[in-house]
Amino acid sequence: MEKILFVDNDIHFAQNVMKYFEQNGIPHVFETDGLNALNIVRNNKPAVVIADRELPNLDGLSLCKFIKLDEELAETKFLLLTSSGKDDLHFESENQLDAAIEKPIAPQDLVSELIKVLQTTES
Repeated sequence: MEKILFVDNDIHFAQNVMKYFEQNGIPHVFETDGLNALNIVRNNKPAVVIADRELPNLDGLSLCKFIKLDEELAETKFLLLTSSGKDDLHFESENQLDAAIEKPIAPQDLVSELIKVLQTTES
């Protein structure tokens, strides 16, 4: 699997996800701050960004917009995590998200969503 940038400032949730990634050999980089995440994307060009909507310094939706507007990064897959409920998931199409996922979510279910997104690009 290609490298993933995982961005979430909920440390407990993030630790569970990263533990699952590590146990399953999923390469990833972790960040808690949206602005730092944007710099990582620009420098390292991960295949996928999984980011929480609510992040310090740059929220997840803005992070997605910056990535999708950059010609060099536009192909980066973006999964947005939201704890705002189902009403918030309508942002998917208007913000060029590849998926919007409601939290809380089990790490294995998050990986299943990630695999779905990656498979749609291979078709």
